[in-house]
Formats: sequence, C-alpha cells, structure tokens
Amino acid sequence: MIKLRTTYLFFMLSRRFLLFFFLLFGFAICINAQNRKYLYVGADVDLFLEPAPINLIINDFNSFHYDFDQSTDAHLVVPQYVPGAMLGTKIHSRFSEFGGNVHYSQYRTNASGIDVNGDKYRESFTIAHNGITVHYQLNIVNTNYFRMGPRFGIKLDQYKVKLSTDLESNYNVVVPTNRAVVAGRFSYTLSIGGPKFNLDLSAFYCLPFHYIDLNHLNETLNYGYSKSYTNGELNFNPLAYGVSVCIAFGSKQNYDF
Repeated sequence: MIKLRTTYLFFMLSRRFLLFFFLLFGFAICINAQNRKYLYVGADVDLFLEPAPINLIINDFNSFHYDFDQSTDAHLVVPQYVPGAMLGTKIHSRFSEFGGNVHYSQYRTNASGIDVNGDKYRESFTIAHNGITVHYQLNIVNTNYFRMGPRFGIKLDQYKVKLSTDLESNYNVVVPTNRAVVAGRFSYTLSIGGPKFNLDLSAFYCLPFHYIDLNHLNETLNYGYSKSYTNGELNFNPLAYGVSVCIAFGSKQNYDF
C-alpha cells in the first residue's frame, strides 16, 4: 500500500512539473515572438547506460535457440545504440534560446532459423521511443555566427518494444511493452552559422524519472521457457547519452545585437 501511494504521489508531481514546464515554455515563446526564429531537422543516436534487463531477455532467447534449433541463420543482437530523427523549432533571444521538437528513435534486430520441429521461424525485436522535447539554452558565447552553451530540457517519450513474427507470409505484431516516460535532457550545444542557417552539434545526457518493467516482454518473447526474475532484474532504466546533429533554417536577415 505504501509503495502504491508513493508511486501515485510521484506520478502526480511529475505531471504537475511537466505542466508547469510547458506553460513556462509557452510564455517564453510569447514574450520572444519578435526574435529570430528557426525551423530545424536533425538526427541523433543514443546509447543505453543500463541495458542489463534487455541483455538478460535476449541472451535467454539466443541460448534456447542455440541449444535446440536444427539451424540458426540469424540471432537477436542487443542494441548498442538507437538512431533517431527529429523536427523542431527554436527562438534566439540574445543570450537565451527556447525550442522544442518531435522525435522518433528505433532499433531493430532479427532472428531466424529452423527450430527443433523442423519449422522455419523469423522473429523481429524492435525497441522504439518517440515523443516531444522542450528546452532552454543559455548561450555563454553569443555572436552572429557562433554560439555555445548548456541546454536544459524535458522529454515526454512513449517507449515500445514490438515483437513481429513472419509465418507463411502473415506478418503479426505484438507490443508486450508500452510505457510513457518523463525524463530530463541535459546537453551542451555548439551552433555555427548566421541568421539564415545554423548547424547545431550537441552532446546530451537523458535522466528518466521512471523505470520500465520488462517482465511481460520476457514472458512473451521467451514463451514456454522464460526464466523467472523476481528481484527487479527486469526493471529497465532507459538512462542514455548520445550526440545529435541539426540543420536549422532562419527567417531573419540580421541579428539585433
């Protein structure tokens, strides 16, 4: 009962903090509506810092098929990195920058072979997260053609793990893991370019506020031979770091320094 109350309280506080952050972000955009604005597209790659729960599930799958398959053409691979893409907007206001984006990241790995009964199988394991991010950046260096500084943001992501089986040309998809996660996103960004064009380079660190329970994923992927993990080994923390590259297109001819 205490655990349920603590979880509920944490959830309510997270929701209120997120709502306050979005309201503050909207207010900042309104008061800076006359400053230079940009639209940007970009790509990023993030690396999970604590992938042990995913390792356990995939290793159990591979071990079973290595031991019992007649042949193994391909096996599941633990994700080393997850690539993604984003589309967003930002506003420069002297030493400050406000922005936000929508983003999508996905990693897929496949297993195939002939099982112990002589039947062909093909299993696809896909982990993805998509959502929105808002941020504030303080430009320690702020010139017409070069800016840099720390960036602080909040992410709201939907994490999904999908399993797809291809049998007799019938593609079936099961989603055994589906969880929304709020996270802080901290980065340091270099911005090169003038009022018409920017190239932004960032190194970032994401700190989630929730864990993701992967027990149902384990039971689904390893159905019939799944091991029981009862000490929290399958509580996945999507803690990650990575890099991003963005190209931004501006609307103003000159800066107003």
